[in-house]
Amino acid sequence: MLQGLELIISLVAVFVGATVMGTVSFGLALVVAPVLLIFLDPQSVVIIANLLIVILLAMVFIKVRRHLQISQLYGMLSGGLCAVPIGVFALKIANPSVLRILIGILILILGFSLLFKSEIALARTKK
Repeated sequence: MLQGLELIISLVAVFVGATVMGTVSFGLALVVAPVLLIFLDPQSVVIIANLLIVILLAMVFIKVRRHLQISQLYGMLSGGLCAVPIGVFALKIANPSVLRILIGILILILGFSLLFKSEIALARTKK
């Protein structure tokens, strides 16, 4: 359980992460995870970051639900539903020290890719 200065630092990181996510629609975990990994185990950090993202996206969904094209969401939804059990299994069996290093490396890679504006080739829908 976080207390005192650890709690204050974590809450500031969550506030900054939520502000980043509210501004550019992603990035909460990129901001929050490195700070929380100092104080908490990797499994807890992943759960907390994902819970915060779900809460923020639920609030966005409530505002924009009338404008969504549900048919375009099925691919993302099915991919997410398939990936969740794999992620939960990986969190359960992974060594926290190794997981902490892997999360840090992934955050650095994503941060540098954003810094240098590199794009990952993804399938694009035709307009």
